[in-house]
Amino acid sequence: MANAASGKKRGGGASGKGGAPRSTGMAWTVIVLGSVPLGFGLWGLKQGLETLRWPKVEAEIVDKRLILRDDTPTRGGVQVGHVRIQERTEFAAFAVLFRYTAAGEVRLGAGVERGDLGLQNSAKSREQDNAHPVGAKVMVVVDPQDPDDAYLLAGPSSAAKMLSAVGAGMVLIGLWMRSLMRRGIGSGAPADEV
Repeated sequence: MANAASGKKRGGGASGKGGAPRSTGMAWTVIVLGSVPLGFGLWGLKQGLETLRWPKVEAEIVDKRLILRDDTPTRGGVQVGHVRIQERTEFAAFAVLFRYTAAGEVRLGAGVERGDLGLQNSAKSREQDNAHPVGAKVMVVVDPQDPDDAYLLAGPSSAAKMLSAVGAGMVLIGLWMRSLMRRGIGSGAPADEV
């Protein structure tokens, strides 16, 4: 009621003296689009943070593999003078199998990071491959409620951190855009008319 009485309408403030309300639809679009990766990222962060309270047990690396995917484009590359430069794109993912004992039973685990949403950082995957040779003894985290749920790395995954940061950035930019639009900044109207 207060908004109707003051002459303001939902969706934006007036664009000038006696002008129509300024649409903030683009800002809301950015906010909604940003909330999707933010939601997944926060879920992944929560999953990863839970592992910090889980007990650690010793495990042995039984098998590991660095999975490489070549995404080199099929186009011919770039010609610079007489030299042709071919772009090469390669992604890596780390897969591991480890044996550990929990709740009095020997178990096999394959989890790298909890809450990674199936995404891995390519550089970190290469580091993990080098750091965990077959036969190495490592400490893994085990869910006390489900001893079959174990992970090589404790804490939030790099994918969850990245999605949270991207989503939060988009939401903040959307809120900033909405603020500017509501004040009439960027409307093309002279400042003294806004």
